[in-house]
Amino acid sequence: MAPSGRTPDALRNTTDTSDLEATMRSILTAAVALLAFAGTAASQGMQNVMVKEATPGLLKQAKVSSSDAIAAAQAKVPNATLKSALIQQHEGKLVYSFNFETPGATGSDNVKVDAMTGAVLGVEHKTPDSNQPAGATPPQ
Repeated sequence: MAPSGRTPDALRNTTDTSDLEATMRSILTAAVALLAFAGTAASQGMQNVMVKEATPGLLKQAKVSSSDAIAAAQAKVPNATLKSALIQQHEGKLVYSFNFETPGATGSDNVKVDAMTGAVLGVEHKTPDSNQPAGATPPQ
């Protein structure tokens, strides 16, 4: 009999359980690390674009963070890549304006997000030739 009062079989089962728990912890740790890396890689394109202020101090006035506004805008154009970001006063509202480009598509999409509520105010597609909204007639 083992010094702890357990039989050798009981000790072996405890060791097997400890090994299994250690293996499961290792797998779980690796999975969490992989998910964190994937999330960072997915958002990295957004992180490289700084939000420009049309007037200094506008970002401090916003109730919605730029990252939350980007997420709301990205949901409207899920396959697109963020190219530029601006916060400005637009028609009496504090608004984030994001310019996205979609691989394989012509033109770009401008998504406006209310900086106080996070609501998407609109999505406008612009053609590459005129930088005008699609269907609009360029000035002559």
